[in-house]
Amino acid sequence: MKNKKRKILLYLLILTISMTLVLPSIQASASPYQKGEILINGTDTITSETIPAEHPTPNLQGISSWWEIYSKTKSTSYGPWHVATASKKSNTSGTLSYSRSFSIANSFSGTLKVPKSKLNATLGFNVEKRTISTSSFSVKVNKNKSYKIYYRVAYKKYKVKQRRVNINTWTGQKYYNGYATVYPKKYSYIQFKAVEK
Repeated sequence: MKNKKRKILLYLLILTISMTLVLPSIQASASPYQKGEILINGTDTITSETIPAEHPTPNLQGISSWWEIYSKTKSTSYGPWHVATASKKSNTSGTLSYSRSFSIANSFSGTLKVPKSKLNATLGFNVEKRTISTSSFSVKVNKNKSYKIYYRVAYKKYKVKQRRVNINTWTGQKYYNGYATVYPKKYSYIQFKAVEK
């Protein structure tokens, strides 16, 4: 009889412990509200605890940018003088002549920001074109005089100013925030001179 009572008490103890463990799980799964939700006045009205951002969504604006040429000026420039040929003193008069084929390329220095094709179109020539031409020069030589013929290359030199254009694609506002200058040179001709001594 005592053993039977002990078994019943043990069974009741186990049942009590099991119910204690199971009930909280059932209550938690049965709740329709998630963490961060609040039940108001016993109704199903739910509000969030998330605090809205204080700063509004930024007003994204598009900026379109490119480089343009806004000014160009032209002048003549020269390379250094080179000795072409020379004659010694003589008891007779005559002619000293010089002829040569020259291969000379256009060029540019400074800072180029616009596309090279745009620079070419603006100037009307290719800034890297090479020209081959033959030039000659003659001078009369007097008796007992020596002569030297010199030559140098003449160029048309340009000063081309560029600037960076920015346009706000929403408002149409235009402004500039960068400047650069490039100096193209175009072959023009060969210049000669004779010096008598």
